[in-house]
Amino acid sequence: MKFDLQIKGDLENVQEFVPSPLETFEWHMKFKCAGCGEEKDTYRVISLNDTSGTKLGRGEAHLVETCQFCRHANNASIVGFEKAVGIPYTESDDGTFKTVCTFDCRGLEPTGFRFGGGYRIASSKSKTVFNDVTFEDNEWTDYDEEGKESISVLNLEYRFVRRK
Repeated sequence: MKFDLQIKGDLENVQEFVPSPLETFEWHMKFKCAGCGEEKDTYRVISLNDTSGTKLGRGEAHLVETCQFCRHANNASIVGFEKAVGIPYTESDDGTFKTVCTFDCRGLEPTGFRFGGGYRIASSKSKTVFNDVTFEDNEWTDYDEEGKESISVLNLEYRFVRRK
């Protein structure tokens, strides 16, 4: 089953923000077992550069685990980044939900996402780029010296949408 991670935020003087570099970006997520419904309280890290063989021997996935309660073999993979380019959230997306990543989940259902670090944010007022940005409490603010304006990403939200 595929799930789209959609995000929404309020941008001030931001042209775009995107996970960067995508190959090593860490997606912090919570899942529940589709077999028994058990959900762990901890976030798991999924990254494009970290793969393991699946328990059933049918390829590789970015997250492979066995449910502690029902012993079901589960896995999840990041899909849709053939060119290893992240999907940016841009100023034209301001205040609306946009898909930024898709996960192919086998035996798992995503239930939580944590905005962390590793984002690249480009100013809309200058050529200034902020690298390795970390969101604290789902927001980030700074000052663009070249553009002489404050710059911010506020009120970040997420949702998972099941693909049909």
